[in-house]
Amino acid sequence: ISKMAALASNMDSLKGMFDGDMFGGWLFKRAPSGMMRPWSPRFFVVLEEQLDAQIKYYTNSERTEYKGTINVQEITEIRDIIEVPKSMLGSSNEKQPPELRFDVVVKDRTYELCAPN
Repeated sequence: ISKMAALASNMDSLKGMFDGDMFGGWLFKRAPSGMMRPWSPRFFVVLEEQLDAQIKYYTNSERTEYKGTINVQEITEIRDIIEVPKSMLGSSNEKQPPELRFDVVVKDRTYELCAPN
C-alpha cells in the first residue's frame, strides 16, 4: 500500500485532533531555490476543509505567520531520503536538520522536508 493510500485510509481516524486540525508538528523545510538553500523550521498542520485535505505551514506554532499550503490531492509521490550528506547541509552555523528526510512531490514542485526526531 502506498503512503498516500495509507494516509487517505487513516484520515477519518485522525479527525478531531488539534481543535479541528487533523494533526500537526514541526518539520524542517528546505528553501525551493537559490544558491544557498538553508533548512528552516516550519510548523505543519494537516487540515480537512470541506472535501479537500491541505497541509499548511507556518513559521510559528501559534499559526500567525502563514508561509504556504500543499494540497494533499495534488501529491504525486512521497520519497524517503535515508541520508543527507553533510556537504549538503552547508556551514556549521546553519540550523541543521537530522540526516533523515523525505520529499513531497506535487505537479510543479518538490518540497524537501526533515523531521526533528
